[in-house]
Amino acid sequence: MTLTLRRNEPVAEDAALPGMIGEHPSMKDVYRLVRRVAPTDLPVLIVGETGTGKELVARAIHELSDRLLHPFVAVNAAAIPESLFESELFGHERGAFSDARAEKPGLLQVANKGSFFCDEVTALPSACQAKLLRAMEEGCVRRLGGLRPRPAAPRWVAACQRTDGLREDLRHRLTGVVVRLPPLRERASDIPALAWHFLARLDHGALDLGPDAMSLLASHIWPGNVRELRMAVCRAVVLRRDSVIDEAAIELALGDCAPSRAGGRDCSAASLQQVLLDHGGDTTAAARALGIARSTFYERLRRVGLAPPRRRNSGSVGIATGTKPESE
Repeated sequence: MTLTLRRNEPVAEDAALPGMIGEHPSMKDVYRLVRRVAPTDLPVLIVGETGTGKELVARAIHELSDRLLHPFVAVNAAAIPESLFESELFGHERGAFSDARAEKPGLLQVANKGSFFCDEVTALPSACQAKLLRAMEEGCVRRLGGLRPRPAAPRWVAACQRTDGLREDLRHRLTGVVVRLPPLRERASDIPALAWHFLARLDHGALDLGPDAMSLLASHIWPGNVRELRMAVCRAVVLRRDSVIDEAAIELALGDCAPSRAGGRDCSAASLQQVLLDHGGDTTAAARALGIARSTFYERLRRVGLAPPRRRNSGSVGIATGTKPESE
């Protein structure tokens, strides 16, 4: 099935949204839903973990709608102090309070006929959520210190990580359509394309991602999702040794044995000694148990001051701490 945009450009219904990358079936479901709801005026609630691209979805809804030529106004509710909520969103008249030396339109008035995106909406106190609901219902606002209603009828898009903390009445009003963004760990097949995309955006000449490095990226759980992946690629570019970003650079970019890594373990000297003992001093088997290359395992030993072990004739394992291993 295909849809036709305002410019009469046919596009596949499951084509990636502007600024987004991913071919996983769960992302294609998101693309289809957004393309269907964008031409309407239904309010949209976007639910997803941090770093999954909620604002990108909100902007796509705006860009694929008939409101494109009007403002897209985005605000992070967690960054607005409760004492400034009404002034920021509804505006104020001159003299409304001690520092109000001039009148100021609120963000909702600025977004009129366009789109208003409220990120982290659950961070708003309940009283502020009630005021937001009233503005949605009336399609107008009254500035602080003013009596005259001002038009404020934007397309409403909100986002949160979870719906806990959202007033029930506001939730009913916001959920014309709910778009749920999958975390990156649930669409790991998109990681290579995302990594190459972020690498291409950096102006560092011709760089390459080695297969071991890509394998490590694909095995990470990514609690910070796409945002964390982007920053990891940026750090790896800085930490690389040559034009090929290898596994060691990715290790450094992620931090030593980040606890969020799939199959990861603590990288302290004691834990590395233990994994070696568990595998009879076989560094290949120990590296395999940690899900890393043997060269990376040796690098970790070096960082904590351990020398690679040597097997003794008795079958025991000798592990030196910063000294040469005992001769056989």
